[in-house]
Amino acid sequence: MDYKVGQPLVQKEEPLFHPETGALPAQIANLQHSWNAAYVDGVWRLYDCTWAAQRLAMGTREGLPKSSQAVTLQYETDMFYYQVDPTKLIYTHYPFEDVWQLIDPPVSIVSFATWPLLKPAFFQYGLQLFSHQEGVVAVENQLVLKLKILPENVGRLLFTYQLNLEGFGNIDVGSSKTRFGMHEIAPEESCVVFRFRLPKKGDYNLVIYARHSGEQLFSDVCEYRVTAKGREGEGNSLTALPFPPTAQANYGPTEKAYEYGLETLPRGLPPLIKSPKGTVEIRFIVAEIENRIPRLTARLKSLSVKPELLENCVLLRDIEASMPTTGVSVLTGTGPCVPMSVLNAYLPEAGEYALEVYAAPPDSAEPTAYHLAWQFLIEAEAGKPLSVPLLSRLATINLGPQDDTWQNLGFRTLSHPDPLVRVRTAGRAGSERLLRLKNKSQILQRFMGSQGIHLQQAELGEPSEESSHMEETNVGEDQGPLQVDREACDLQIILGLPEQNKVCLISQLVDISEEEEEDVTGYLLQKANALEDDEPQPGDRTSTLSRDIPSQVVNLLIRIPKGGSFYKLYLYAVPMEQNITGSIPLVFTYLIDAPLRLSAAEAPYIGATAGEFPEKIEKREAAEEAAAAKGHR
Repeated sequence: MDYKVGQPLVQKEEPLFHPETGALPAQIANLQHSWNAAYVDGVWRLYDCTWAAQRLAMGTREGLPKSSQAVTLQYETDMFYYQVDPTKLIYTHYPFEDVWQLIDPPVSIVSFATWPLLKPAFFQYGLQLFSHQEGVVAVENQLVLKLKILPENVGRLLFTYQLNLEGFGNIDVGSSKTRFGMHEIAPEESCVVFRFRLPKKGDYNLVIYARHSGEQLFSDVCEYRVTAKGREGEGNSLTALPFPPTAQANYGPTEKAYEYGLETLPRGLPPLIKSPKGTVEIRFIVAEIENRIPRLTARLKSLSVKPELLENCVLLRDIEASMPTTGVSVLTGTGPCVPMSVLNAYLPEAGEYALEVYAAPPDSAEPTAYHLAWQFLIEAEAGKPLSVPLLSRLATINLGPQDDTWQNLGFRTLSHPDPLVRVRTAGRAGSERLLRLKNKSQILQRFMGSQGIHLQQAELGEPSEESSHMEETNVGEDQGPLQVDREACDLQIILGLPEQNKVCLISQLVDISEEEEEDVTGYLLQKANALEDDEPQPGDRTSTLSRDIPSQVVNLLIRIPKGGSFYKLYLYAVPMEQNITGSIPLVFTYLIDAPLRLSAAEAPYIGATAGEFPEKIEKREAAEEAAAAKGHR
């Protein structure tokens, strides 16, 4: 019979042998095992030949192609049990006579029964107990367990586990509960962190396994017994939900990530991410800049959200951007430009998600096999649901340069190298005035006029004189119609060109959030100008223009017609000397994410006043005339 952690052996004051018969307790008699001690070179050494011959190894038949090689299991000698260290053997072998422990002071049988089982691989991999020194752990319904690993083994040592619920008469006896656990490597602490959610009251047997990268088999390293007590007054079920269904329980980088040299930016990004607004952005680079970034794809998993609602919620793109390596580069947005892959996830609702990132060699052609490279666990405090038409457009969007034409024409993105741009519309004049209002009455008055004042009075039971007081409060805030700066904008995108390049550039702004795309180029203003020799380059506060820096600048000023929408900014370009007889080719695409805002719709650049574009008015009037003519017939 195998010994299990926490299994009672003797009572605290009970002797190991019966004082009259000399018999061992029954629970110990069933666990007896023998090993050897030999006196070698004046020192007693310990050996266990039986256990040394019971380690499994994996082999293959030679002479066959790798894909056809038959895997066989065979035994090999485990040299751990040859002249084993007594301080390590005591975790699994307890001699009846204290003298044969060969350690001072000796360990009592009561203490031995409280320890976790530490197997040979535990010591061979250089592991140490960290968070829990005892083998029996009592918790309510959650457990965080840590094991110390050697710093040089971070990224080389892989783990897995098995969690089983025990107990007689329980329908879950022996059933695997591995979906109720996850683990990650914490490099800053040089430890592996296991997190478990225990779904029911009872005793759980936890076995942890490990292997080096490149090894084929996991070896068990330690064993714990976990007791889930639950909170007082709770029933038998703790109703703990499992983690999202994933390819494996390891979060963070996998073996393939290290093989491809794939890293996050910033490096060492924790795999547990909180998302207060329902969006997540993760950047990947390669450890060696001369290497190419592998091809990436990704998908979201969730227990609470239907799989079809998670399709197309991940946007991936390859860019070249500055890597913030110094204080100056962080301040100015400049620094060494490196290739990177950027991932954006839009989470439909609040909840817990698993993000799986898969990688393939950069030179592979489709169809190709992708391997799991990274896993993240995301806790979303809010959701950002996108419409089905928008998701379908994001799934097929090609962001950034469309081909080599962009580079051949000499264009540079000075302000926004990332083709996905988020707009801070809260900074515009209308929103700023709303944010300065001091109370709910002023906000209601701003939106609803006197009706809002009366509504507030009805809620609070205030006298009607409040309205006159509010009117006095607002005197001087807004006198006359709102004066809008002719070049005021929510977003300014700056492009650069060498002086000698003469290019025809046409830009187009399209709203892609609704059922039908809508051209809103009237809210886009394009300007071009040349920089003086001593004028600082946009986005760089430290250097002035040189021969290597573009001297022509194109400013794209954009007013966001409505918040909570996505827009595409198309850039078409062709050399001036080229005879333009057909359509101008598309060279670059931006995707603009405009969050919800407080202010009213902006006035377009095209058109004297806010409202419909002239062409929209003409269409509406034409439709009205046609309807009227039809009615006269």
